[in-house]
This record gives sequence, C-alpha cells and structure tokens, in this order.
Amino acid sequence: MIRTLRPKALLAGLCIAFAAHSAPTRVSSNAGEARDLLWTTGTTVYAATQGGGVFKSTNGGSTWVHQAALPARYAHKLAVSPLSVARIYVATENGLYRSADSGATWTQLSYDPVTAVAVDPGSAGSDTVMIGVPGQGVILVGNASGTPTFVRASTGLNGTYVTGLEYQASGTAVVGLQCNYEDVSGTFQESQYGGAFRTTNNGTSWINL
Repeated sequence: MIRTLRPKALLAGLCIAFAAHSAPTRVSSNAGEARDLLWTTGTTVYAATQGGGVFKSTNGGSTWVHQAALPARYAHKLAVSPLSVARIYVATENGLYRSADSGATWTQLSYDPVTAVAVDPGSAGSDTVMIGVPGQGVILVGNASGTPTFVRASTGLNGTYVTGLEYQASGTAVVGLQCNYEDVSGTFQESQYGGAFRTTNNGTSWINL
C-alpha cells in the first residue's frame, strides 16, 4: 500500500572526503551526513545526504551543486539506470524519486519511506528496480522509467527493514536486513532475524547466505 506524505522543506549540507589524501570538502554551512555516493561518469558524482537531499558534482567532487528541485531532505541511497546515465533514482524518507535529466527535475514514484534502491543491470526497454520499504521488506518496481508497477518481493526474508540492496547480475541481487541486536550482543549468538539474503529470480524468492 502506497501512502501519501506531505513534502518537507529542503535543507542543504554535506561534508565529505573523497580520497585518503584529500581534506574534507564542506559544501554547505548546514552540513548533513553523507549516506551514499554515486559516480555516473568519470567526473560526475552524486551524494545522498541526511538533511540536505542530493548534491551533484561535475568535476569529481571539487565543487558541488545542491539539487534543489528534489523535495526531500533525507536521502539514503542512489542508483543509476543502465540504459541512461541521466536517469537517477534516490531512496528518501519521502519515497522513491526518479530524475530523467541528471537531477535537474524529479518525479516521485512512491510515498512510503525507502531505505535502499538498486537497478537491474539487465534492464531492457525500461528499468527494473528493487527498493527497501520499512515494514514491507523488498518491493520490485517494474517499468520504473515509465509508469511504475509495485510488487512485494519478500518471500524467504525474515525481516522487513532493508539496510542495503545490490545487484550482482541481471535478476540476481543481495539484500541486507537489520538484525535483532539484542540477540547478537553480549553472547554473540545468532540473531533471530536479519542478515544477508540472495535472490536469483528478481525477488520471487530469497535464501539466507
């Protein structure tokens, strides 16, 4: 079920180092924690931040521009289409957004909070995308570069809070789920839920790794 959320005001901020030998670069006085980086070409990089939305650099991180058209302050993860480097997806607290013009404008595709996003590298004609939605687990988004469809793809998972998603090949992906921290602390015994899972059929089923 997709809910409607009221968009929040934007704040700006980023403070991040891009290499061990470089000093942190402050992009805004209202710095926000950087959660993810996405390189789409040799010099174009996007940063997802907590509090500042998305920033973009076209010179390898020397300077940054806030992508103010994105109406979401808290961005978690970024992904790029294998069909077009101009098509960017971002997982935010406001839902999943898509840009078809390298971040100049954005279209909201879903409205529940999204913690992770990944695009199938074998997408053909239109993007196939996986997202993590707290309380629902993994959602498979079909036709993501057009009018999207949403199907829950969590069979075999033992938790619903997704911390990471990554495609290894077309249809094959791994997901990280938040663990039961009370079980793994102290005695270091196995938790009752969480960990890493893998699918080879685009989320139809998952197995614990």
